[in-house]
Parts: sequence; structure tokens; C-alpha cells
Amino acid sequence: VWLVGAAALAWASCSVLFVAPGSLSAERGHSLRSRSRSVVSAAASRARNIAKPADVYVDLDIDAFYAETISGSGGAPKGIERDLITKYFGDGDDRGRGDHSAAFATLRDKMAKGEATAEDDRDDGKGWIWLVADVERGTGLYLETSKRLPGKGKRPLLVGHPDSIDELFDSVNWSVVRRRLNEVLGRTLKVAKKPEQ
Repeated sequence: VWLVGAAALAWASCSVLFVAPGSLSAERGHSLRSRSRSVVSAAASRARNIAKPADVYVDLDIDAFYAETISGSGGAPKGIERDLITKYFGDGDDRGRGDHSAAFATLRDKMAKGEATAEDDRDDGKGWIWLVADVERGTGLYLETSKRLPGKGKRPLLVGHPDSIDELFDSVNWSVVRRRLNEVLGRTLKVAKKPEQ
């Protein structure tokens, strides 16, 4: 499953206290268990109440970002990028199934038309169309297109001008897109072969 939810964030931020049976007096053990529960409860509460700041924008050299984006050999994506594009621009599911080529064509078409799929999107007037990723509380990781420089914690994966989308996808560097996606998740995604049985 490619989604990351609030439960994983809560788990990562929790401190767990283990007490060996009989190692503490009943009164002290009860006190430590209560304290441990309150630490876990506070961390879970923080994870549930994560709020994104209002309209915080990234200071980004768009031309350098674009140059890095088109430093590859292009073509259709593979792996998690393909699966996420299929899920959010096609008929895909959480397991990577779906019509990948149709979803990729839909993404290309939306970007060529300059169509934003982000709900709160306002055009910044710079003429770029962005593919952005975000991790949302309750829904996990998602992708969308936007007509403005990503803000509110959203991370840009790739960018292009609607009138030159063919140039973008003919030379997109999917390794760079993977690195940027890893930054959204805060970890490195490794591609591994299924172990033989």
C-alpha cells in the first residue's frame, strides 16, 4: 500500500515505556503507566490535529526546477509514480492496478490544457502547470495538478508550460520525480523484486 496516514505519524512520534513485571512498586508502576498513556495520548492528539498553515508558498527557482525535471529520457513512468498517476488520473487502486497508459494520457491532456484538479487552486499568472503531491490527514498521499506554485505543504513533482507539455514528457527525468516524491514521504522508496518462493 502506498498511502501514509495519520496513524503512522502518531506511531512515529510516540514514546513507549516498558516496565518489567514486579520491577516497581504497584504505586510507582501505576504512575508510570498513567504517564506513558498520557504521552501516547498527547502524541496521537497532535497527529490528529495537524493543521496546515494558510497560504505559505515555496521560494523556488522555477527555471532551475524545470531544467532538472527535463534532464532525463522521458517516456511513461514506472513504479510508484505510474501507480499514483493511475490512481489519481485514471481508474487505479491502492494496489497499482488500472489502465496506466490511459491515466498517463489523461495527466498529459490535463496539463496541456492547463487544467487544475486542486480544489482551492487560483492561477498565479506565471503560466506553469504543476503536478504536486501531498499527504493529507485521513486520506494519505495524493496527486493533483495546480496552476500556481504549490503552497500549504504541497510538494511539486514536475512542472511544465501547457503549450510545451510534449517537451516535458519527452524528456522528463522520472528519477528526479521519485526523489521529490521521497521528500514528500520523508523517506526513500526502494524498488525490490518479489522474493522467489
